Amino acid sequence: MILGFGNNLVSSLASDITASQTAISVMPGDGPLFSTLLTSDFSNKSTTLKNFAKITLTDAGETAFEICHLIDVSNDTLTVIRGQEGTTAKGWSLKDVIANFATRGSENIFPQVAHIQSGFYTSGTAGGSANALTLELPSTFFLNGSVDWVLKTPLVVYPSQNNTAAATLQLTMGGKVLGSFPLYKGNKAQLVANDILKDVALVCLLDNSKTFFNVANPGAIYAGLGTAAFKDIVTSPIDTTAGRVLTVGYGGLGGYGTTILLTADQAKKPLTNGFYGVQTDPTYGNAALISFGYDSGSQVHLIAKQGGQAPLIGIAGSNPQGVFGAWGKIYTEFQKPTAADVGALPLAGGTMTGKLIMNTDSGAITLKPQTAGSSSYLISQNSAGEGSWYVGKGSNGNDDAVFNNYKGGNNTLILKSDGAVSINCANSKNLNITGQTIPSNYANFDARYQAKGSYAAPNTASKAANGWSQDASTGLIYQWCQGATANNNNNQTVTFPKAFPNACLFVSVGTFNLSNSIDAEQNYQLISKTNSNCVVMPNKSYGDNGNVAALVWAVGY
Repeated sequence: MILGFGNNLVSSLASDITASQTAISVMPGDGPLFSTLLTSDFSNKSTTLKNFAKITLTDAGETAFEICHLIDVSNDTLTVIRGQEGTTAKGWSLKDVIANFATRGSENIFPQVAHIQSGFYTSGTAGGSANALTLELPSTFFLNGSVDWVLKTPLVVYPSQNNTAAATLQLTMGGKVLGSFPLYKGNKAQLVANDILKDVALVCLLDNSKTFFNVANPGAIYAGLGTAAFKDIVTSPIDTTAGRVLTVGYGGLGGYGTTILLTADQAKKPLTNGFYGVQTDPTYGNAALISFGYDSGSQVHLIAKQGGQAPLIGIAGSNPQGVFGAWGKIYTEFQKPTAADVGALPLAGGTMTGKLIMNTDSGAITLKPQTAGSSSYLISQNSAGEGSWYVGKGSNGNDDAVFNNYKGGNNTLILKSDGAVSINCANSKNLNITGQTIPSNYANFDARYQAKGSYAAPNTASKAANGWSQDASTGLIYQWCQGATANNNNNQTVTFPKAFPNACLFVSVGTFNLSNSIDAEQNYQLISKTNSNCVVMPNKSYGDNGNVAALVWAVGY
């Protein structure tokens, strides 16, 4: 806080006060006089520190004293902090004296010549370590419980050792640690080794946000410049004074406006490293040239041509005799390469050789016709350029997906846009399916055959007239047939007296011996059948000759 003063400011207490009382009333009308102690005759809008004042309580005989700090005035009531500068707060009586007297504390706040010249309040020897410096300075910022502080004066720090890397400064003022602040140089660049030199004053400036100190004189400020940091520069293009630092275009480094390049096939003299102005270059016309030389005498040249907001840049080499090679373009956003320049396909399309692999988790290729209703497909050709097949959308105006094989007589698989699927097997070829086909709807198959259990009741009279009988439990129809005498080792033809029913699907034949009992060893297997007979063969060789009797079963009627 800042100490305020008045001129001969004395009043009396308007009532008794206790030792703990901090609101003190003065004689009516005297309060505004004390309020002047908390103001200044000068102002700085960027500094908002508050004022306080020293006031003294004493009796009429000035036999006892109490020093207080005045921090606020409201009408004729003063707000104070009691018992300052080693004095003790006590009770005081009506009409005791209250005045703005000079005190040891107020005098100590005044800086003296020695304070200023020694940097008493703004400089000191750093403590801490090489890269984490500490500094403690006296201050009145935090008197009377204030928390405001402003630091806009340079601090001069005397390090006790060189730094080895980036560094910080911990600042303590008036006994309060304000923080540990990074030390930067230039545009917030970290300090490097030996930017802080032992016993060499380091000038530190706090930024306005109170977050870092900027070092005005880092020790390595001239690092890397060598002796050039302490030399004069040349003063003109013809200044050849020894020891001076050269600048671009001066001291034999070339000068803009020099005619260097004339024609494409003319030999040029070797150029000194530097900048040149180029006139009538066969490729770039008027341009700027930068040349870089090597010990061998060869050079590399960069050329730049002003083209409004789209400048052109090129590069070329030259041999020790100064003969330039062809200029090569340096591609930029102003001078972009064509597809042919980089071996790419143009947007208009072209032919590509080699594999194309697209590694993506989404649609890799999108076909989109330019005109609504037009075709959009992938097509395959053989090495002669003849069409092999295509997949995609035809030009019939719909959105059917078609897979067509030209070489197979236009074999076609069509996924129609209405949900139907059409397969055209050309050249009367079959549709082969490996594995089981499981339709979700069998209606079109069922319509072609008599449904199980839905056959009509047999016409017993009709079957009996044709020599057939029907099993009541299964619905099968059957008849007995007598075959010719034959050796059972041979195929036998069994002729039925009546033709098979029209709806007969298959025939089961079993043979019997002469006693009409079923002989399992003489069962015959069916070889073939016609409308009225069948050919059977014994399952096992049987040596006896005899008549073949057959019991024929037929499904349906």
